[in-house]
Amino acid sequence: PQNPSKKFFLYNNKMEGSNKRMENNPIKILIDELKSKEISRKKASIRQITTLAIVLGPESTRNELLKNVTELIEEKEVLMELLKKEIFIDLLHFIGGVKYAKCIFEILQGLSTREDEEVREKALELFRAVVEEAKPKAVQEDVFEIAMSLLRGEWFTSKMSGLEIAIFMISKDIKEVNKQKMIRQITEIATDKVYPVRKAVAVSLPKIIELIP
Repeated sequence: PQNPSKKFFLYNNKMEGSNKRMENNPIKILIDELKSKEISRKKASIRQITTLAIVLGPESTRNELLKNVTELIEEKEVLMELLKKEIFIDLLHFIGGVKYAKCIFEILQGLSTREDEEVREKALELFRAVVEEAKPKAVQEDVFEIAMSLLRGEWFTSKMSGLEIAIFMISKDIKEVNKQKMIRQITEIATDKVYPVRKAVAVSLPKIIELIP
C-alpha cells in the first residue's frame, strides 16, 4: 500500500491555492476544504480523513481533527460520506485505541440526534459497530453515560436514539446495575409527552421484556 505520508503530500499538492504554511498544517487545509461551497471538495477531504489521522498521530487526531470535522459538516451528502464503518473503525485505532473510544462515541452521539432520520440511523448503526469492535465490556461506562444522557435529553430525537443504544447495551454482558438504571430511564420516557417517543418505547417493549432476567 502507498505510504500514508506520501499519499497526503500528493493530496496537499492537489489543493487549490495551497501555500507553504498550509502544507505544514493539514488541519488548516481540512478546515478550508470543509468550508468550501463545493460539495465535491468537501467529500474529497472526508475521503482523506484516515490518512490525515495517520499523519497527525493519535493526540492531534483526537483533539483537533475530529473536533473540526464534526463542527464543520452540515450537508447530508457530506455527512453520509463520513458515516462509513471502515472510516470509524480505522479512526478507533488511529486515535489511540479503545482507551479513547469515547471521542468516537461523542461524535456519533451528536449525529444520532440530527433531524434527518437517515443520518440518525446511520450514526446509530456505526455506534453499535464501534462498540462491538471495542468490546462492550471495555467501553460500557462511556456508553452507559451517553445512553443516559440521550434518554434524558430534551429533544425526541435524543430520547429515541438513547432508547436504541440502551436496548443494545442491555443485551450485552455489562454491569447489572447499569442495565437496571437504563431500564428505569426507559420506563420514564414511556409516558413522554411526545408521541413518537412513546411509540418507540411501546414498539421496543417486547424486546426489553425479553432482555430482563
